[in-house]
Amino acid sequence: MTTLSLADIETAVSAAFDHWLDQDPVDFNLTLSGHQVTVTIRLVDDRFNCGIPGFNMANANENSLRQWVPNHIEKNGNRGLLSPCRDAAVNVWLKGGVYVMFNFHVNLVSPC
Repeated sequence: MTTLSLADIETAVSAAFDHWLDQDPVDFNLTLSGHQVTVTIRLVDDRFNCGIPGFNMANANENSLRQWVPNHIEKNGNRGLLSPCRDAAVNVWLKGGVYVMFNFHVNLVSPC
């Protein structure tokens, strides 16, 4: 896997969140740190599941992402949160009072 910077992960999450706001469940591409990255989106039940397969984030950036999420992933007064780390991944979530839950899967370099 290719490790992306915190800024790259934030860019990918923000772009996927824009797709969620528009309810546009279509994969799209971004160029992040010179890499062509495909953001995948799948509607599964009541979840708008997103991710960037083949890319991960350094574990050391988890706390910074946790602080960033509630200030940038927000709708109707509901603020996003970062799930507890499980195995080698975290999820950016926005749920509660919204039509379909936003869920962005972030792979980490190593297990928590």
